[in-house]
Amino acid sequence: MFDAAGNPIDDIASNWFIGEPVNVNYDYKITGIWQIENTANPTGKQNTDFQYSVPGYVKYDRVSATGDITPADKQIIGSRIPDFLAGMNNTFKYGNFSMSVFINSSYGITARNQLKDVGNVSWRENQLNKVFWTPENPINTYPKNDLNGSVNPLRAGFYEKANFLRLQDVSLAYRFSENITKKLKMQRLEIYLNINNLATWTSWTGLDPEFIGSQRATPKTRSFLLGLRFDL
Repeated sequence: MFDAAGNPIDDIASNWFIGEPVNVNYDYKITGIWQIENTANPTGKQNTDFQYSVPGYVKYDRVSATGDITPADKQIIGSRIPDFLAGMNNTFKYGNFSMSVFINSSYGITARNQLKDVGNVSWRENQLNKVFWTPENPINTYPKNDLNGSVNPLRAGFYEKANFLRLQDVSLAYRFSENITKKLKMQRLEIYLNINNLATWTSWTGLDPEFIGSQRATPKTRSFLLGLRFDL
């Protein structure tokens, strides 16, 4: 995109910025919660410079030097494209035992956690166990409870790192000896246990860091499969 003089400029409408990844988060940045600073007015504006400086409301980062929060205060909050993806598949054998392990990982994504959004998630859908701001519990991490979402008037997102390391698939098998298979008139007899989605290590507080767009859907399940393999 170019200006009238032919100079390249950011395409803000498409969230494309010169020198940045092609898929970024561009939003107001939440820096905390407004606290009661003026005890003479504990439910009103605490700072005359900011229209939404009500105790319990989210506090936005001001990029400009002065004035209230405006669209010019939006900023890039990380990339939705990972810096790298990784996977490793190994098989270990000892005697008649064998074990296969598949591990996958993603690093570098910053994503909006929809389960932390205020005022637009139905109680019928998945929810987090939220601790709300109150005058008696003046935390700086999450706003007060409000049904219409007025505590986040600019509808800014709550963003988190979605890095993860997942033990995706583990299979443990035991192959019976030829003495047993010959007696059973089989060429091969093996018992195995397969576990899918065994463990995930992440700081992401949503349902699944790998499928960020499905945070309101059914979370990824852990499954166990016990079976036999045999050749006659």
